[in-house]
Amino acid sequence: MVSSDTNPQAVPTPTGRGFLAVGAATAVSNALGLVLLMLLSRVANADDFGLDSALLTFVLIAAVPGLAVQAETAARIARTGSAPGITRAALTLAAAATVLGLVCTPLITTILNAPTATPAVLLALSAGAYTLVGSVLGTLQGKRRFVWFSLALIGWSLIRTALGLAGQQVAGSTGLIAGVLTAAIVTALIGLPHVLSVNGRSREPFLLRHLLSASASFAGVLTLLGLGVILSRHSLSIADAGLFAAGAIVMRITYWLPQFAGTVLLPDLAVESDAGGPARRHVLWLYAGCAALCAVGVAFVGAPALGVIVGPAYAPQLTASIVLFSLTGSLAALVQLTVLLDIAKARRVMPAIVWLGCAVTATAILVVQPATVTGLVSIQVLGVALTAAVALIATWRTTSGIDQVQYS
Repeated sequence: MVSSDTNPQAVPTPTGRGFLAVGAATAVSNALGLVLLMLLSRVANADDFGLDSALLTFVLIAAVPGLAVQAETAARIARTGSAPGITRAALTLAAAATVLGLVCTPLITTILNAPTATPAVLLALSAGAYTLVGSVLGTLQGKRRFVWFSLALIGWSLIRTALGLAGQQVAGSTGLIAGVLTAAIVTALIGLPHVLSVNGRSREPFLLRHLLSASASFAGVLTLLGLGVILSRHSLSIADAGLFAAGAIVMRITYWLPQFAGTVLLPDLAVESDAGGPARRHVLWLYAGCAALCAVGVAFVGAPALGVIVGPAYAPQLTASIVLFSLTGSLAALVQLTVLLDIAKARRVMPAIVWLGCAVTATAILVVQPATVTGLVSIQVLGVALTAAVALIATWRTTSGIDQVQYS
């Protein structure tokens, strides 16, 4: 329970209903994302599926400003009941993300080895739209309206999956990203009234700086998670890059599985000054439990389930490396947990740590140039493990950094 002397608005510790609602919604949302990947792996050939998967990895990276806005909005609302200036800051960050994406269009097109620049342009526009969606979800999260949060997340995921798949069938990779972009725009427009209700009249001068710091952290985590897929088309053959993309589906499952715990407990983490408080203990045990569940699942049902998840064309070739894909995702989830702690305690130390981990991992892949899927995922899991260890040491020692930060 959060005491009133720590939080003037004294909101209760989240109930089982909140965990159940957000857990179910997160599962459904991730399942829909995986359904999209699974269907793409069946309807597209290996070359096209490799490009589609790499594009969806970049969509995750483009979503990081939205994740930052969501986390910062939720933390501020949990502490003070409002998020002054969040609408202006979110719009500014959305515009900046879009412009940055457009500037990087030639580079992204080269990295993807894509035939045209159109998908990269749509990715840039998606970055702005996802930022606005983050303000909607963060408002509901900070208010602890977890049922409404869950409904919004499921609705957005349904629209995104349906439009993405339909777009891919009509216009290939360009249509896929166009569908994802449209879904984000629709969701942002529907949720706009909720954001305006907590915007407040004053403006916090350091809000945009905090959002940029959080964006850098989330971008680093998702880049770390997607490095294998992104660089696979340069290290492996085109066919093996498609095979790696199929294995990365398992990586994404184990990465997203524990995220509901951070979503529900972030408001408590934002107001909890004790480093050994219940919110920290709960979130750590939940993440550890999910990682253990993944390990047991891979050990006992990995081979049969693999055929269902990635399709019969890829499963036989991935059996030997499935444990490494699962472990990579679980470790990346742990890195993201440290990012949430960093935001909740306003420490701002994670961007440097995560991007250093990305640099080390990418350098290792490019220098070694692994010729097999197992070799590539082995390098990636070592890089993610090193990053997770450093991040845990850096963030778990923080005790009461939030108490010295004034949000408004």
